[in-house]
Amino acid sequence: MITYYLDKDDKQIGDTLEQLFTETCKIWYESRIPTPKSEQGQVYKWYRKDLKLYEPSQVEELKLAFNRLLTQKLSGLKEFKIENSALIIQLEGRDLLTLPNPVNFVMEEYSSLLESDFFPIPSKVAITHGDLHANNILVNKQGQTWLIDFYKTGLGVALRDFVELESDIKFNLMGTLKLRLRYDLEIALLSPRTLTEEIQIKDKLTPEQSRALAAIQRLRKLAELVTDTMEVREYYMGLLFFALKRIVGFTSSGENMKDDLVAKYHAVISAALICQYLNPISKNQTLNPAKIFISYTRSDERSVSDLYEKLSQEGFSPWLDKKNIQPGEVWDLAIKKAIRESDFFLACLSSESVGRRGVLQKEIKDALEIWREKLDDDIYLIPVRLEKCEIPENLKKFHCADIFEEDGLDRLVEGIKEGVNRLGNPQ
Repeated sequence: MITYYLDKDDKQIGDTLEQLFTETCKIWYESRIPTPKSEQGQVYKWYRKDLKLYEPSQVEELKLAFNRLLTQKLSGLKEFKIENSALIIQLEGRDLLTLPNPVNFVMEEYSSLLESDFFPIPSKVAITHGDLHANNILVNKQGQTWLIDFYKTGLGVALRDFVELESDIKFNLMGTLKLRLRYDLEIALLSPRTLTEEIQIKDKLTPEQSRALAAIQRLRKLAELVTDTMEVREYYMGLLFFALKRIVGFTSSGENMKDDLVAKYHAVISAALICQYLNPISKNQTLNPAKIFISYTRSDERSVSDLYEKLSQEGFSPWLDKKNIQPGEVWDLAIKKAIRESDFFLACLSSESVGRRGVLQKEIKDALEIWREKLDDDIYLIPVRLEKCEIPENLKKFHCADIFEEDGLDRLVEGIKEGVNRLGNPQ
């Protein structure tokens, strides 16, 4: 199906997928049933055993594959490291990401004590192909399909083949070597709250993104139709395990492709984003790391750079003009957008900045306008004193954080975490 996918238009690919699941595999999905008591293991066990990620030696192989990626280099990937148990990723042209380490998240944090609560029992089981990637699907000129290689065919999670084929499309068939475009697609793919909800992507699509998005959208609608399963969380969990398996590598249509390394990094990013989506209360991360705008004057640049690093290490997503405005962006527009999209605004004050007219005062004025739209008990605008200094009249109503004091920085972090809690998104 690889050549067919690359040569045909979106409608033809979608119609072929429909023929595959509603005709070729029809009898399998007609056999679907609620998971019987005798088979009621968590999704966690179904996929780990199926994908050979269950035995200690297999888990060790996954960890080694992940650790190798931490030492390699890839164009467009500026930073990829573990820091304070979190995965730090900086893609060219994108904001710094602080995400859960997906290997630890699945294999350790939720592998035993919490698995019965976190990973549900599959809602439906059916006969599945068990190895449904593009190399095992034959398509003729009329779009009719046949399958080959049935050695893993048998009872499985009803969504299993759909999840594997989506993974094959985005990791192996997408084609682009630009990791940031794959990341943008992943963000879009995690936006729907049902399998039939339209997938939206903000920016103009590249041809590779458009083809993958259209195919996956059709695939998800078919998954809901033929398996009678609407639970998107269960679907995303399946995607998580196939992403982990892609880090190791397995017999698939992408095994010998030149972009294999790109696909592996893509798989890590995909798995980490899914972990972040699935768990609103991880030990290290929030569902969406709190976005923090840092407002300052140039004379305090060194102090706020240290503050930026501390907030990043705590798992937040700080925004600093020197680090986050990209070449070619319009400075004022980028700042206004960042203030508007931030969860918290830090007004960094010093003796030098307090009495000075300029950008800091303008940014504080914009932040005050946003604060007025917040709930009374929301924490949003936080004055941060870098040294002993006066507090501007328009900020005196807010309790300030004095980070020049011994426990000042810790108190600031605690305040932000409490603010996140009040937003209903626990840190």
